[in-house]
Amino acid sequence: MPEVLPKNLRRLLIVSDTAMFEKGGQIYALGPVVREINAILPLFRHVTWIGFNRPEYRENASFSPVENTKIRLVFLRKCGGDRIVDKLAVLSRTPAMMLRILREIRLHDVVYTRAPSSPAFIALVLSIFFPKKTFWHKYAGNWIQQPAPRFFAFQRTMLKRAYASKVTINGRWKGQAKHCLSFENPCLDQTEYVEGQQILSVKSYNDPLQFCFVGRLEEAKGVHWILDAFRTLASNDRIASLHLVGDGPLRQQCEQLAKTSNIPIHIHGFLNQTQVAEVLAQSHILLLPSEAEGFPKVVAEAANYGCIPMVTDVSCINQYIRHAENGFLLQANSLPHGQLAAMIAQLPEAALLKNMAMELNMICAAFTYEHFVHRVATEILHE
Repeated sequence: MPEVLPKNLRRLLIVSDTAMFEKGGQIYALGPVVREINAILPLFRHVTWIGFNRPEYRENASFSPVENTKIRLVFLRKCGGDRIVDKLAVLSRTPAMMLRILREIRLHDVVYTRAPSSPAFIALVLSIFFPKKTFWHKYAGNWIQQPAPRFFAFQRTMLKRAYASKVTINGRWKGQAKHCLSFENPCLDQTEYVEGQQILSVKSYNDPLQFCFVGRLEEAKGVHWILDAFRTLASNDRIASLHLVGDGPLRQQCEQLAKTSNIPIHIHGFLNQTQVAEVLAQSHILLLPSEAEGFPKVVAEAANYGCIPMVTDVSCINQYIRHAENGFLLQANSLPHGQLAAMIAQLPEAALLKNMAMELNMICAAFTYEHFVHRVATEILHE
């Protein structure tokens, strides 16, 4: 069993493919991950965080500064992609990544990997040679996805057999190994949690309703199905507007529809955490017809502000969202055939929507950073 150290001695290494960049002498990283790392900082004396150098994201508002001096950041040269040449580049850069990750593992007591990713996979392989260190592997994807991308599936198989480590996953599954712990992805601090209760208490669900989407504007997130649905629903009096938060390859299609639609469509691009919360607070229905998810944080964030999810029934989502009780579940194999438009057109009356939002809000306590840090301390670090 790994050695248990008091927090004033523990040094944490985070191995991830998280995008990072330097701008104006300040280092930035993806905002939601920065918040998670800041939350667990009190459990450690020092943190080293490995990620990919991605300067192309310098104008992306969803990135946050890494300001705590306890965090040392290590940039890896970015690699990966869908093309054959991109996959070959991963292989060519693996030796250098492995040497750097190996050097850092030797200097730290606790190793936290964020999978599926190439750096996380390297650290998983290296964990075999460090049985006295604490390894914690977070698998952010769909734990039961079939079929899964080959690399994801192979990494998942190895994690299932990493008996000496702790593996945190989305959802609870039959036959789940003891070292695989079901963890919610945190996304709410205590201030946001309390604010959500206050907003929900006075929120009205009278027509017309505000709809929103938060994520990359791409087919994998089902944005094309949202666009098709709103073409069908162009004259629906129950719809006030649609807010699209994010950017991606389908942005031009979204902008074209916005120009011709009778329903106002607002395209915000990437927003920071506070701005996303404002959109969710004024919206009534979150649309997320994704092809695959682990458990998207935005569902819990939406629940906190009384924004009812209409989301594809994949992975563990139905363990939190019950159809027509606290949200709406879309069947993945029916989405291209107008199910989304039909479900929007048949939304229940205001009183029932309010009751659903109140019921939905009960899941939010499990997604607070306080709850997450407590579980990390007791179940990962054994304090």
